[in-house]
Amino acid sequence: MTSVSNTSSASVASAPAQQPSTTMSSDIREGHLKSAIPLSEAWAPQFLVKGDLDGNLQLSQDEFVSLLGQASVEKDKALALFKDFGGTEKQGINVDQFVTGIRNANARGETAFNQMTSALFYGKDGKPGTEGLQDFLRAGYSLAESYWTSHPRS
Repeated sequence: MTSVSNTSSASVASAPAQQPSTTMSSDIREGHLKSAIPLSEAWAPQFLVKGDLDGNLQLSQDEFVSLLGQASVEKDKALALFKDFGGTEKQGINVDQFVTGIRNANARGETAFNQMTSALFYGKDGKPGTEGLQDFLRAGYSLAESYWTSHPRS
């Protein structure tokens, strides 16, 4: 890992005073990402864990609809997305299908997964908070680590 501090004039102007150096991946050079991945896609394994109520590392149709319902996605739209992701009433969606499905949905301009991501930054009172985000990331860390290690992005 490479330690990079925010020293460019653009980031210094908007950064809070006394900002510490941040440890970031080697994909960052001089403050610019080599490639960017939307958080909704990067956190897909964690979202799968959050929605996977029976612990089988797949989302059934009901689990998928329930997960998207947390982002106020209507049931009919969620069912259409589930089918688009490759799921059927008998066959759930695995992590590969889920990540690919979110990637494709984002490319089409779908906002449901970005809404789910945004919801993690705010509590039920509508105020920013990190406790829910930390719990979310911690709960799905193992699956995310395993998935992204075997599916690196370039």
